[in-house]
Amino acid sequence: MSTLRAAIIIVRKDLKQRIRDRSAYIIGVIAPLGLALILSNSFGGIGEGDFSIGVGVVDQDGGEVAAEFVGALEDLDAEGVINLTTMADIDEAATSADDGDVAAALVIEEGFSAAVTSGTGGALTVISNPNSPTGTEVVAAIARGFGASVDATGAAIATAVALGASPAEIPALSERAAQTTSPVELAFGEADGEAFDFTSYYAVGISVFFLFFTVQFGVLGLIEERDNGTLPRVLAAPISPAAVILGKIGAAFVLGIVSMTALIIATSVLLGAEWGSPLPVAILTIAGVLAAMGIVSFVAGLVKTAQSASSVSSLVAVVLGVLGGAFFPVTIGPKLLDVASRLTPHRWLLDGYRDLSFGEGLGDIAVNIVAVLAFAVVAGGAGLVMSRRLVAR
Repeated sequence: MSTLRAAIIIVRKDLKQRIRDRSAYIIGVIAPLGLALILSNSFGGIGEGDFSIGVGVVDQDGGEVAAEFVGALEDLDAEGVINLTTMADIDEAATSADDGDVAAALVIEEGFSAAVTSGTGGALTVISNPNSPTGTEVVAAIARGFGASVDATGAAIATAVALGASPAEIPALSERAAQTTSPVELAFGEADGEAFDFTSYYAVGISVFFLFFTVQFGVLGLIEERDNGTLPRVLAAPISPAAVILGKIGAAFVLGIVSMTALIIATSVLLGAEWGSPLPVAILTIAGVLAAMGIVSFVAGLVKTAQSASSVSSLVAVVLGVLGGAFFPVTIGPKLLDVASRLTPHRWLLDGYRDLSFGEGLGDIAVNIVAVLAFAVVAGGAGLVMSRRLVAR
């Protein structure tokens, strides 16, 4: 029997075995699709600009300064920065914050306007939601920003009084100071370059992450058959060791390709994820499957049993996935983390898929493909040498 024909028979046998195994469906499609769905629904609005912080406001003062502050909050609400809710009293504000309806509530206490205009200082109370520390900090920053504006107005009035302004002129001076345009304006720009929306990011990241678990079903089959005692019987047949190795590799490759293809289609249809042009996506995906197979085969060759191989390769897959940015953009972390992530195939895959999602072509991700294939060649070559020892007659 020829080596190729024997390898095809082994591939068909292994695939039939995996088709009957529900865990292959769970690891290959169901789990990554479900996790991508959860993460994209939880954080997708942030990447699309739909994220806003719930803020409550209680105006117990009713004065002009309080009205100015409420007006500033309403402007932020109109711009979509916050989601403002006017509340009747402190009890309602505390209940809303405790229930998580708002990130924090601002209470403008009675006498606030009079205290501010008299120079004695008014009080703003922030009632925080303990489960939303970030939102609370944003609300507190808004309050501090308004307080700084009030302080600037007060300083201007105090200066005018020191220079001889009469008490009768103070109201007019206060109004003029409040209406004075800040001498410094902030202009916001955006650096060149593009980033994944969160839906696409998690669809790609989770798919790549689980790929390294999916190929284990094929790669570890050789060790499993050795531990089960079936490998010697296979080798006793007129089948060459090369055919056995090729068959196991072929089964792992098919499983990886099928899993990634199913996830690409499912996340595109169900989540609206952007992957890019089919041909370069297919080539990058093939490179990714080969890299996953190479790394898993190398790690598996370092241990003696199938159970140990599964545990160690899973641990390596998790570490590489986290380090490579499968769950969060490593560029937002320390510089060292950004550099270290480039030692993983995940980072090169994610960057490649990102570029493709923005319309880049095959030539633009050539470096990514070469880098990913380098992992496949180096780790896979070492893993192949170890595999040949297993099937040595």
